[in-house]
Amino acid sequence: MDIKVEANDKNLSKQAAKLSIDGMMCAIGCASTIEKNLYKTEGIVSAQIEFESKTGWIIYDSISDLNPQSLIAIVEKSGDGKTYKVSAFSNINPLKVPLKD
Repeated sequence: MDIKVEANDKNLSKQAAKLSIDGMMCAIGCASTIEKNLYKTEGIVSAQIEFESKTGWIIYDSISDLNPQSLIAIVEKSGDGKTYKVSAFSNINPLKVPLKD
């Protein structure tokens, strides 16, 4: 008897990143702008930018062209291209990304 196993688990192709973002001055303008720019990018599954903690949580498709450098570039080019700086980047397990309330 042959058993057919299909790779239909959508989490298999997902990667996640946690970023520390300097330069944000408010939640409505800064954090929202960065989040919107991330969501405009093909391959982004989820983006959550928290102004209070200056943290970004991103889940992206690992089979896309996205990588740590491109994610940092999207964040840093948001706004005027000079305001936001990613001071720390770490790859994390997608299941460790906190859910939005």
